[in-house]
Amino acid sequence: MEQLLMPSPFVDKFTKKAFVGKALDLGCGQGRNALFLAKQGFSVVGVDKKEASIAFLRDKAKSLDIELFNRNLLDFPIRKEEYDLILGMNVFNMVSKREFEAVVEKIKKGLKKGGIFILSMHNNMDPLYEEIKKECKTKDGQTFWNEKGNKWYFPEPGGLKRLFDDFLIIFYKQIVINDPGHPNKPEPHAHSVERLVVKK
Repeated sequence: MEQLLMPSPFVDKFTKKAFVGKALDLGCGQGRNALFLAKQGFSVVGVDKKEASIAFLRDKAKSLDIELFNRNLLDFPIRKEEYDLILGMNVFNMVSKREFEAVVEKIKKGLKKGGIFILSMHNNMDPLYEEIKKECKTKDGQTFWNEKGNKWYFPEPGGLKRLFDDFLIIFYKQIVINDPGHPNKPEPHAHSVERLVVKK
């Protein structure tokens, strides 16, 4: 279990670009990155809509400076110029394009001058995109939904950078990640991912 809580190497690498102050982890899950940031000296705010994940993280974070909120990240208020670092790691594919862009605007305003935003998302080159495309409805080929009300958004390669024209692009890359499998898809498979780091 402890191995599962190791931080993302991507986060580990680019956290060093941020001032060690206040950090926001949107969609923090069980806390692999939030715990890492707190141990690096950040005052961390973690947000996740899964109650079980927040409960697990709360138990792990008892002695650390982590404030947790069990709520939808779309509704979470981000105050102006509050954070030195914000993470959005593989959580924004489950919202619509409009919702994602609205959160991005809140993130841009919520960063302090010199603040860092680290983002990772599956793009429309991902095999999952083709699966969702066959099974769900869409109007623009990027946002999809089904009869249960579930939503998915897949940006075009390079599209994320255009949302940050007024920021310094520290890092951008489209990569393919080999996934050994997980409960929803146990067989090995690959993902096409956009990774972006920007500075205000």
